[in-house]
Amino acid sequence: MIRRLNFTGRRRLARADVNVRLTRGVDQRLQVVVGFALGQYGLPPSAPVFVEAYRQTTWQRFAFGSVASPVATASTILRPFGSAQGVRFRVRVVEPTVSGRPPRVLAFVDDLRPVAPIEGKGGLSLLPVDWGDFDGYTWKLEIDDESGPLLLVSKTLVPDREAFVGSREFTSLVLPVMLRSVLERALQVETDSAEADGWAEDWLRLARSRLGRPPSGRGGATGPTDDEEDWIDDVVEIFSKAHGIPERFAGWWSAESS
Repeated sequence: MIRRLNFTGRRRLARADVNVRLTRGVDQRLQVVVGFALGQYGLPPSAPVFVEAYRQTTWQRFAFGSVASPVATASTILRPFGSAQGVRFRVRVVEPTVSGRPPRVLAFVDDLRPVAPIEGKGGLSLLPVDWGDFDGYTWKLEIDDESGPLLLVSKTLVPDREAFVGSREFTSLVLPVMLRSVLERALQVETDSAEADGWAEDWLRLARSRLGRPPSGRGGATGPTDDEEDWIDDVVEIFSKAHGIPERFAGWWSAESS
């Protein structure tokens, strides 16, 4: 059953008053830690506080006690997301239960970016992977201008998501194509957006670290310029060779198997 909420008269919380961090527990799973400063809003002390994690169609809610004591009341492990990359958070303060009508949202803030842990080897991936609800094909790349790229794998056709994505067949045939698609969109987003940070900058920073800055002549809504296409070609080739794509392909494909 979907719980309906009444948003009439809600207040907007300042982003500086809500701090969302991701930490790793002893089992290395990501946990959500939230700090609140709610005392100045005049909210009822008993009003429940909820924190929601979301990325496109994937969603998870955490109960964080009340305004008087905003402390997590259950596990805050980030479960339904294959990666924390691109996950955003919202906070809602809801009035105590009132019979006969949906509870009102008293205060909220949306689109919070978490502070992620500093990662070394095996850190957060730039390309998050999640299950997709489709059965006519095995994978799909979605790129949202705000949250960035997301690789979806069919939960109907693929029994082991990690093994599928890490296979020689997938990496040698799919990864270079996906890198090209992501870089093309990243260049467009960086051109159209006034923000200097975000997923697009993360991907372009990775590409620049391998081949320097892209050409100064920038594309737009119609797509990359010829110079940018050449730059992307070079980045993809360098990436592929550095990650052994030709060797991975040769490891499973031969003329005899065609």
